[in-house]
Amino acid sequence: MSNKASNSLFELIKSLNKSEKRYFKVYSSRHTIGEENGYIKLFDYIDKMESYDEDLLFKDFKGQALLNKFSITKARLYNNVLKSLDSFYSNSSIDAQLFRQIHSADILFNKGLYGQAEKLLSSVEKQAEKYERLFLLMEIRQRQKMLLENNLYTGTDATKLETFFAEEKSILKEIDRCNSLWHIKSLLFHEINQKGKIRDEQTILQVKQIADKLDEIDLVNASVNAQYLYHHAKGAYYFAVNDLECSFHHLKANYALINANEMLKEDKPNYFFSLLTNLIYVSTKLKFYAEARTYLDVLKSLYTKGEQAKTVDLEVKYFSSLFSLELFLLGEQGDFKKAIDLVPQIEQGYVQYGTQINSIRKG
Repeated sequence: MSNKASNSLFELIKSLNKSEKRYFKVYSSRHTIGEENGYIKLFDYIDKMESYDEDLLFKDFKGQALLNKFSITKARLYNNVLKSLDSFYSNSSIDAQLFRQIHSADILFNKGLYGQAEKLLSSVEKQAEKYERLFLLMEIRQRQKMLLENNLYTGTDATKLETFFAEEKSILKEIDRCNSLWHIKSLLFHEINQKGKIRDEQTILQVKQIADKLDEIDLVNASVNAQYLYHHAKGAYYFAVNDLECSFHHLKANYALINANEMLKEDKPNYFFSLLTNLIYVSTKLKFYAEARTYLDVLKSLYTKGEQAKTVDLEVKYFSSLFSLELFLLGEQGDFKKAIDLVPQIEQGYVQYGTQINSIRKG
């Protein structure tokens, strides 16, 4: 048997933190019948492996029932780990909470508890509007339509139906606007990533033609997400063509947008992280050192408090970006003593996160 066998299960188990592993075992004891001990034995064995070696696994478990139809056993264990993670993080995101409540409304509807389903959908709709979950709003609307039909349109009138229809059109319009902005942004970023730093006139013109399409999008009464996408793309365009002052203008516009809309900071921590790192870099390049230090302090406060570091991915990004940007700022200011003083903290971070930091950050 080859050691090159699929190691998806190994990668998944090794990605778990201590709390997730502990929860899996509790979850498995509650939800796995008959095969629980075998699953946990296999889970623990794979967790202790340094690298996935299926030949060694078969040797150590020789004669045990869990090796019968082993590919099925692995698939079931993989799915059980995912199910335990789904349960563990059931309240960890807005999307998870909204999906669960919509599903609960479906259950209430199927049980004939229409009034309860309607009340729950009304509550979920408010949350979906707050966090601008446009596609979920359309899912909620479809269920509200089912309730209207089921009630034979009693308790409503033509005016309410017209309002309902107008609101639905407005949601679809905003979905189209966000999709258009995302499409232009993606074409722009694809071109920038292909070309890197843009210097020749022909490429500048090609990129400008894409960026100009952003200004064709009507942003009157646009959602927060649509506004963010617009400034994000414009900031990246100006950075690519080395117009740092215009890039800084759009970065600051998004900083103001996020600070004015707490839900965006709470809901999309990666947005705020990326924005802060870009602001620090660009303001340093522009020699706006006081502003760069201000944004760096905001990034530090978030990292220290752990408000945004909700995932291992974000923790690694915060560590690597925080220190690389501070070193860059201190280097530009010529303050090499303070830069050297950071070395012990950087070394400590390498011990904790070293294997998860990509080569670009390490450089």
